[in-house]
Amino acid sequence: MVQNRKLHPNSAIERQNIPRKEGGRGIIDIVSLHERQIYVLRRYFHNRKEESALHKAVIRAEEGSTPLNLAVGMAERRPNRKKEELLAKLTMWGQKSMHGRYPADLNKETVDKKASLR
Repeated sequence: MVQNRKLHPNSAIERQNIPRKEGGRGIIDIVSLHERQIYVLRRYFHNRKEESALHKAVIRAEEGSTPLNLAVGMAERRPNRKKEELLAKLTMWGQKSMHGRYPADLNKETVDKKASLR
């Protein structure tokens, strides 16, 4: 994005993936989206294996050849970490000395956050 002049080289990277309603740029975080999709597909296959012989055969045949890694199973139940990731990014952004001034000012009581971000 810096090469295409869409992002300043010294800007806050955390702000890119924060939703616009929170003061961020609203760009989708592809890494976390990828992880969520893998989790959802893995959960789908394991939920369907009891009902469908095809899904059971796919789980047996996959053997780690795809990112789904279906042989591992669903032991690693992953809760929805979207809110946790957002809070971590907001915290990191707010802790920066220069870039953290904007979120601090947005969260003041005298500021209408919704109108300011519109």
